[in-house]
Amino acid sequence: MNYCSQCGEKLAKDSNFCEKCGKSVKGEQIVRQFETQLNIFRLNHKKAKYLESFM
Repeated sequence: MNYCSQCGEKLAKDSNFCEKCGKSVKGEQIVRQFETQLNIFRLNHKKAKYLESFM
């Protein structure tokens, strides 16, 4: 569950704005998605390096 960074209200899954304070949250969702994808890439890169050490 996501929360508004301005007021702390719970956000609906596909919301673009906080229902309580009106803050736009779409940009924050994009940043979280990017950070998640970057972390997955980093983990896969570490796994590949680890497996290469056995070859």
